[in-house]
Amino acid sequence: NCEYRMKILIVIDDLRIGGTENVLANRISELQSEIDFTVLTLFDLGPVAQRIEKMGINVECLDLKNAGISKTFRRVKDIIRSESFDAAVCMRDVTRALFPKFLKKYIANVAMLWDSPKIFRSFRYYPAEWYQVKFSGATPYCSSNHIAEQLYKNYKLKNVHVIPNCYNHHTFNLQSYSTGKTKHNPLLIVSVGGARKEKNYPEILKIAKIVKEKEINFKWKIAGDDPDGHIQRDIIEMNLESEVVAAGRCQRIPELLKESDIFVCTSSSEGFPVAVLEAMASGVPCISYELPSLKEIDPNSENITTVAQNDHTDAAEKIIYLSEHPEEYAKLAKSASEHVSANFAADKNSRKWIEFITSK
Repeated sequence: NCEYRMKILIVIDDLRIGGTENVLANRISELQSEIDFTVLTLFDLGPVAQRIEKMGINVECLDLKNAGISKTFRRVKDIIRSESFDAAVCMRDVTRALFPKFLKKYIANVAMLWDSPKIFRSFRYYPAEWYQVKFSGATPYCSSNHIAEQLYKNYKLKNVHVIPNCYNHHTFNLQSYSTGKTKHNPLLIVSVGGARKEKNYPEILKIAKIVKEKEINFKWKIAGDDPDGHIQRDIIEMNLESEVVAAGRCQRIPELLKESDIFVCTSSSEGFPVAVLEAMASGVPCISYELPSLKEIDPNSENITTVAQNDHTDAAEKIIYLSEHPEEYAKLAKSASEHVSANFAADKNSRKWIEFITSK
């Protein structure tokens, strides 16, 4: 009855909607019965914070922007002194510069997640990343070999442990949805990702324009932030208002996938795309621009339909082909779901994550 429960501290920039945040929530959900988690967010709470709190996990916003570094560090020190943490994990951007080194003073095992989009934007050193590499002492990990290679190329960071992202298999699974889809009228297409550069949304509109010109009846939803209205503006300029909807930030991704026929990813770079895993698990065939991380999801290219970067003509043709070949559609939907279920479900993945964090 006195079995010891490990205590893990998580420090993250924010807990809004995003792949990194949802992966964290998935792992906490799988491990909460045996591990006590404390989650600190530096800036913002949000839907993922609410999800974690519903599990009975303590989540605190430190409000670094208004409180300042010194007050924030004092608060973290108080939390650490009130608990005896076995390990800590720092996630996302700002935590990389100062928090790992600070935490190492009090906690023996400190891991650092390297998944910032900045990794792919430039080959120049960023001061915060350089500082972390040289002085933090945190043990690095990331979600794909592609990121690990980029970290070595940019910062000469070696021996980065790779733990692939995972998806919530309780929420996204083929059994929940129809396996007999062929072609809806209109065809329902979805993409996840807002107006960020890496998501490459203009390619979605170019693909949609070609599909429209082929007189295919379709609806296409783009789920993601569009704070400056760029996506909506371009939809209007390209005369796609009847076909494409900028749905904004969406908290109903499971329902959105359930209603969809095809998932399209036009990203120019991805670390390890969780949205692709979720679509595959849901039995929604995926068409994606080629990304190095997709080879880590689907090494034999059997479960994701890929086209060359920015080849919107080929992407449109692949959409039309799947819509007109229900047997191929059903085969791809089933094999993709089975593949990600066997390799990337949170129940299997989370154990590897916690063993890595606590084994150093």
